[in-house]
Parts: sequence; C-alpha cells; structure tokens
Amino acid sequence: MGAGGELGHPSGFDEVAVLVVDGHGDGVSATLAHGTADGLKVLRQFPFSQSLGWFYETVAEHLGLGNWTSFGKPMGLAGYGNPNRYTLDFLTV
Repeated sequence: MGAGGELGHPSGFDEVAVLVVDGHGDGVSATLAHGTADGLKVLRQFPFSQSLGWFYETVAEHLGLGNWTSFGKPMGLAGYGNPNRYTLDFLTV
C-alpha cells in the first residue's frame, strides 16, 4: 500500500489484467498477467516463435515486399481489408 492507504500502482484499480506484447526481447513475444497489490502473477506467456510480428514478416517476404524490415507494409494494409471476404476455418480454435 502506498502513503495514505492507496495502491502504489497508477491504474487505481485493486486488480488489473496486464498484457505485454514485445518482439522477442527475452525470448517471449507476449505475456498475460494478473496484477494485485501483492504484485503480478504471470498467467500465460507466448514464445517468440509465436510472435505476430514474425507472421507479418513471413507474409511480407512471401508477397515480395522485402526482407524482415518490411513487416510494417502488410500490417498497415491489414486495416484496409475485408474480414468477411474469406472463410478461414483453419484459424478457429
């Protein structure tokens, strides 16, 4: 607890969900955690091999848009797509 009985966290909530998405700084591309006044409890981590950035990198190379530095091109174009155009049943859980 902080001074005056407040939590020492900027959100102001007693409990929070924490999502950290990174390239592969420490071998992890994403972490989901539960935050309380006692600290963070990691619920799930995804290895860098499952990085969404690597997916976009592969798509960019396949489309001939360039090397690993060109992943931003398909990421930017994704916002202009029509999500109902194709049925991607293989992506469902």
